[in-house]
Amino acid sequence: MNFISLTTHTDTAPAQIRGRWWQFKMRHLLIIILTTFHLTAHSQDISSIDKLKVRIDNLLYTDTVIITDTIFDLKGYEEKEIQGFRHGDTLVKTIAKFKNSSRIRVSYFSCLPNYQNKVVYVKDFDEKTNDLLIELYAWDEEILKSNIIKASNNYTTRPSDILRRSDYSTKIGFKIVDRDALKYWFTGRLIEKVPFTPGCGKIAWAVVHKYEVINTTYQDYPNKYVLVIQPCPEFNGEKFFIKNQTYRIYASTNSGVTFSHVVSNQYEKAGIPIFWSEQTTMYDR
Repeated sequence: MNFISLTTHTDTAPAQIRGRWWQFKMRHLLIIILTTFHLTAHSQDISSIDKLKVRIDNLLYTDTVIITDTIFDLKGYEEKEIQGFRHGDTLVKTIAKFKNSSRIRVSYFSCLPNYQNKVVYVKDFDEKTNDLLIELYAWDEEILKSNIIKASNNYTTRPSDILRRSDYSTKIGFKIVDRDALKYWFTGRLIEKVPFTPGCGKIAWAVVHKYEVINTTYQDYPNKYVLVIQPCPEFNGEKFFIKNQTYRIYASTNSGVTFSHVVSNQYEKAGIPIFWSEQTTMYDR
């Protein structure tokens, strides 16, 4: 019995050691495989992005969207002009020009199914000298390669920040909505001050103001009054909207943005034409 017990014990120990050693080797091999796959995937991504750029450059663009330096589009931006190129309904490329600078920024967007409107490549260069200033490759917001020689004046040198700043898809989307709108100037007297909505944050709020129309660029305007949706009214200040005060309003037939607002409208059944405010200012006679 002792012999059998000893034999069983001495035979089991080497098997346990061999098992642990095999597990260690397999884990080590798995790490090598995963590391190799990770590096290979990155190199394939960069290569595929370069191929994607060539495809995009050879596409027949079906729409070109231009955003210029106006108080409505690029106020506070370094850019003076952004051109967006679309293939069908998909944004594939943007070219931005900068104020007081010969910097040009070219951004390429993925046009793959289920992965659209994502920046995959950014290149800044000097239009006069053709010198490279920035080059970024990215996939799924992960930086694959970056070469930042000279960042723009008012921004950081962090690749992730530059990538995010080079994504003009939202502004292009806003412009597409905005250009489909009809726009008019109204001068009107505010009938009453309506209560503020909660401040804009995760939810975009808006209120509706009723004005008596004094004059307008809308030819043959059919009503004595006009309703104007004022997005985020708190941005103008609590004392900005005053009963019987006259205002100058640049009004649009749509919101000019691609997201929705929660609109507080106490005049819903009044049957008065309604517009969105792009700009509202107090009117000095």
